[in-house]
Amino acid sequence: MKRARVATLKLGLAMALLSAGSLHAAELRYGSSQPAVNAVYKNAVTPFIERVEEQSDLSIRAYPGGQLASAKGALDSLRDGTADASLLIPLWTPSELPYINGLMQVLFTGDDPMVVTAAIAETVLLHCPPCREEMLENGAISLAPYSTSPYYLQCNKAIGSSDDLKGTRARVVGGGQTRLLEELGATRVIVTAPEIAEALTRNRIDCAVAPLSWLQSYSLGDGVKTIVDQPIGTARGMEAFAVRKESWDRLSDAEQQAVVKNLPALLADIIARGFAEEDRAAIAFAKDHGISFVEPDATFTTAVDTVRQNEREIVMAEAQRRGLHDFESILDSHIASVEKWQALRDEIGDDTERFNATLWDEIYSKIDLD
Repeated sequence: MKRARVATLKLGLAMALLSAGSLHAAELRYGSSQPAVNAVYKNAVTPFIERVEEQSDLSIRAYPGGQLASAKGALDSLRDGTADASLLIPLWTPSELPYINGLMQVLFTGDDPMVVTAAIAETVLLHCPPCREEMLENGAISLAPYSTSPYYLQCNKAIGSSDDLKGTRARVVGGGQTRLLEELGATRVIVTAPEIAEALTRNRIDCAVAPLSWLQSYSLGDGVKTIVDQPIGTARGMEAFAVRKESWDRLSDAEQQAVVKNLPALLADIIARGFAEEDRAAIAFAKDHGISFVEPDATFTTAVDTVRQNEREIVMAEAQRRGLHDFESILDSHIASVEKWQALRDEIGDDTERFNATLWDEIYSKIDLD
């Protein structure tokens, strides 16, 4: 009997230790509205997760394709704990994240996604206290702001000249793109990225301003017939790995360090292995499926140039409308960051590893984790 009691005590102790160990092992649930086949998700986010897990005891369970939350619901999922980390597109929460949305109105300052990604990461993480504060007010932390590849006007009908754009309904990000639509006689319609393909095929919209990669990753190729072959801005300020504050605080120092040390490679891979690969594939897809690239006429080119020259005024007018105080200094800081990273880009070239290292030196090594 005594031996049995000892055995029972030993078993109970072993179970308690196992239970304690399982509670100690940290796990994050990562949600993304991107489908698993998306090149950014597949070639940047997934390797990032694998590296973090290899270098720490942290486990990250990924849920692509909107399993935890839609693109619009990502911030809510961090706030209520449905997700511990998430792809976050602040455009869909302008009231909750007004300063980051203010920066998202900057579209034509910088046209190289590597430069703009580095510049927006530096701006949000180091030079925009209100950006970080509004994230914290929503129970989240900004860790990996990035930029898309260039946007193009993609339409579900033939576009022979700018006259064909008059009266059309188009989906744009905002900022100068909205002004551009007005100059060309088109009207803006609000549509989320996952809804664009259906909106085009059902003629709810006639055109969408979107990266070429969305021809495949968001199935725009099902409805697009014509692409105007001129870049019209890059969207910046999305978060590849926004984290719930409570979840972040539960991580050990070593686990937090493992995440932060791998963020530069995440951003570098988003550009080099995500968008660049998708754009190449999208161009080939367009040619194979009879989608026409048409040269912009003088009216279109002039309208783009005018918006580019007036972007600071456009962005500041929108910031004032939103009641953003001291936004001018934040905007100037971002413009300076774009110029700084353009100079660095000329030195870095297409060396992804060097870009990774420069992101660490210039941004992530300077972050105070507390």
